[in-house]
Amino acid sequence: MIRIRIMLMCAMGLSTGILAKKIEEVAKGSEKIDHDYFEVNVTSIDEYMDHLDDDVDVLMVGPQVNFKYDELKKAFEEKGIATMLIDSKEYGEMDAPTILKRAILTQKKFNKK
Repeated sequence: MIRIRIMLMCAMGLSTGILAKKIEEVAKGSEKIDHDYFEVNVTSIDEYMDHLDDDVDVLMVGPQVNFKYDELKKAFEEKGIATMLIDSKEYGEMDAPTILKRAILTQKKFNKK
């Protein structure tokens, strides 16, 4: 079973909130994901310092705030949280299946370090 908790971070949370719902729908349809553990939360870039100790496995950063990615990556990975920048094309298309798959792969790769 895949155990993953995701935090989506963006500028204001509007379109990312839609993406989070789509990711949840994809996860619900998967028999490989542990539904009791799975979670997707959305937060604003302005509040990221408040979330450094949250119980998440992967931080997914929206392309609209990619200018802060290096700072976020350093802060979250020091806390043991994998990070990834969401591809702008996948984000624009709200390609939840691909984005979720990339989050799972990011988590696996990070945990092998």
